[in-house]
Amino acid sequence: MEHRGAPGRKTVVAGCQEGHRGHTICLLQETWFRPGMEASAVLTPGYDIIACSRPAAMDGTHQWGGVATVISAATPYRYRADLSAPDLLAIELDDFYLLNIYLPPETTRMGWQQWSTVDPLDQLLETMTRCDPDGISSKPFVLMGDFNGRTGHWQLPSVLDVYPRHSTDSRVTTRGRWIMNDLCSDFGLIISNGTSLEKVSPGALTSFQAGGSSVIDYALLSLSLPAQVVALTVIRHPSFDHARLCIDLMVSSVTELGRLLEETMKAVMSDEKASCSYHGPVHLLGTPANAYVAVEKLGGGRNGYLCAVARSCEVVDVLSVAGTLQDAALSAVAWVAIHTPPEKSLVLYLPSDSVIHTLCYQVGPRFLRGGLESTSLLGRVSTILRLRHTPSSLVPVDNKTKEKGPWKLAYNSSKKPPLAPVGFVVPEAAAFPNWDAPIGPPLSPEAFGKPKVYTTLPPKPTKPAATRTIAEIREQRPRIPQSGDVDKDSESHCGRARTRRAMWENLLMLRSCKTSAESWSLLRLWTDPKPRPLKVSLGDLYEDFRKRMNPPDSIPALFNATLYNKHKYLASQIPDRTVDVSPSASFSRPFIPDEIVAIKKRVRLRPAKSATGIDDLSYRSIITIDNGKLCQLFNECIALQDVPSMRLSSVLVAVPKPQKPLTEPQSYRIIALECCLLKTITLLIDRRLKEWISELEILPDAQNGF
Repeated sequence: MEHRGAPGRKTVVAGCQEGHRGHTICLLQETWFRPGMEASAVLTPGYDIIACSRPAAMDGTHQWGGVATVISAATPYRYRADLSAPDLLAIELDDFYLLNIYLPPETTRMGWQQWSTVDPLDQLLETMTRCDPDGISSKPFVLMGDFNGRTGHWQLPSVLDVYPRHSTDSRVTTRGRWIMNDLCSDFGLIISNGTSLEKVSPGALTSFQAGGSSVIDYALLSLSLPAQVVALTVIRHPSFDHARLCIDLMVSSVTELGRLLEETMKAVMSDEKASCSYHGPVHLLGTPANAYVAVEKLGGGRNGYLCAVARSCEVVDVLSVAGTLQDAALSAVAWVAIHTPPEKSLVLYLPSDSVIHTLCYQVGPRFLRGGLESTSLLGRVSTILRLRHTPSSLVPVDNKTKEKGPWKLAYNSSKKPPLAPVGFVVPEAAAFPNWDAPIGPPLSPEAFGKPKVYTTLPPKPTKPAATRTIAEIREQRPRIPQSGDVDKDSESHCGRARTRRAMWENLLMLRSCKTSAESWSLLRLWTDPKPRPLKVSLGDLYEDFRKRMNPPDSIPALFNATLYNKHKYLASQIPDRTVDVSPSASFSRPFIPDEIVAIKKRVRLRPAKSATGIDDLSYRSIITIDNGKLCQLFNECIALQDVPSMRLSSVLVAVPKPQKPLTEPQSYRIIALECCLLKTITLLIDRRLKEWISELEILPDAQNGF
């Protein structure tokens, strides 16, 4: 397989009549092959050819249509004959489905009924559906070929802000609308032609006929693939009436580490799942132990609360707790959990709905995202509930509860204590109860189908939906007719009607904004400077960046060549693995979930819109992934001394230096956007390195830096 400059890169070409050399996969349309004729094709050694031809013309007429795919034999692939048909060839690769497509023109003289029993448009939709029958396939699509439809400047609305499209062909045809509505919208496909993915002359024409030129040949990609596109180029050959589409995709070979990464990315936890995971399973169902809690603020200007805990109509305990109302309720929960035998289930009647919501629905997500301090009051109380092996039911106090004798006793005792209150502080972790480990496996969901800590209160409503894109705001704006012109007879201000219409549409969009973030996005759209074309070519930037970021071909005269060669030799003698002699095995001890939590606390401090790398995975997404899965992935990376290859690629951004000529590549700084997942594991390594430095006191106190 030809890799064209970087391991893991696949080069796919559509409409390549010049040959297949230098490309991993070559797609051919309108081959005019009769069935089986591809076997006589002359290929470069190491390539295979597969064809889907129309049935042979029995009357001796010309053989039309047909598609073929030439693919490197070194590329793992599977020809999906079950998904293919005349003029439609499906290849399944490790990373995506590749469909080679030729759709006849809408006005073709030769109707599809002469060579197929199924409409080619329906056949394509059926193939797409069969590749992903449940709509949950993790394997994306690449569709390339001659679609014979014109789509103008249209782009999938959900990516319009990221991949806006401009085509030199602005016309939209009936087939184009089918591509837009039935194909791209229904299957989430991006039209890459005319976007920033097309590196040279975006939106270039692809078809050159006697009646005019147009864009009807496309490269359509699933939403997850644009980040892996190195370049899309449209190249016209003077001898042919269709241009050649060439797309470079950076893909990683599927390894055990890659599969583990996929499993980790799927381990994003909902709040409900995070809560269940945090509290752990239930091991036994004991006799319920009821406790009614009433809380009253201390009088006389004193800080704190009285908590009365009644277990029956005769037994009550009164606690004195410092802090807020929520602190008092939490402390009462801890007191009951500590003083109730571990074999009994807890049923606590609490006067604070917010405390119930926090313990049942919020501590799990907070812990998952690194936002729960284990030493805080909430962290200590929730840990005590975790240590119990029986379930805990937190019941809100309602009118029915207030009719019960134990609640009346607790309520009256909180106002007029029958005995001296006992000061209580939730103990630290070292003083937690040392309950015996449970015997036997945890209960199955059939035996106990609720979380370990549960309530009858429903979760609080979720936060508003994420900020909509500009395209979504425009699409969902109210359709209110514009008021009439107050001065219809005026002939001044040429174009005023058009200006008023634009202002009215902007007002409707502004009024339809649901959040301040949406309002600000509109304001930036209207007021920010418009994007300017680059004043320096990407090729010049590439050459300049390559020289700046790589060692020179020869040692500069200012360098000490002898010392350089000595250090180079010594570096080459360092083995891949060394014996860990650090006091705490800092460099060989496996990572544990508690370390993942500590790192999540750090990344939570990063800005919400912190830049992402080539995989578009943000810190906000990482902190929602199961800690155990992340721990397993990072330990495997250390054990194999490797990471998934795409995560080693960085996106280089050129930032202009102030007061420098923008036409020179030397006037730009380089910023490398690395993958957040890679930076997360480097934070773990940095944590271990600092541990080693601290234990051996390697850095003197006087040393500082940045």
